[in-house]
Amino acid sequence: MFRPLDYQSTSFFSSAGVLTNPVQAEHIVSKQLNGLHVATILPGATRGNHLHARHSEVLVMVHGKFLLRVAALQNDGQWAAEDYLFEIGLPADPFSPVNSIVSSAPIGLQLLPDVCHALRNVDSQSTAFFASYTIAPMDEQREEPNRDVCRAQPIAFLKP
Repeated sequence: MFRPLDYQSTSFFSSAGVLTNPVQAEHIVSKQLNGLHVATILPGATRGNHLHARHSEVLVMVHGKFLLRVAALQNDGQWAAEDYLFEIGLPADPFSPVNSIVSSAPIGLQLLPDVCHALRNVDSQSTAFFASYTIAPMDEQREEPNRDVCRAQPIAFLKP
């Protein structure tokens, strides 16, 4: 439901922290960057719970402890969902009930069209930081996210 992207090679580390370019070079060259956002998620809060019918979305998790839920309609007509825990710049939680992916560098994922996705900050104290953009021609009207489809599927919806 997603494709991992390389942010290790586009990130710079210093004593001040990490600096990363959230936009993949291939999307700049092909002029496929549409709607870049930089956002935070407060402890326990959720962003997303939507899908894009025509375009892929790139999520770049820069710092924090994130739960990502992705869900899609399968060929058999049933919905399937998967949960992933990402910890960027934080120590791993050995008691996590979900497979945990730990990194000191930002982690980027390209979410495919028609995939419901939601991102929650599962840290109780720290604000999480991420960036996202849509892969679509710059001159094309930005597609508004469809929230109704994901909210109608209990397996896809990550309750706030």
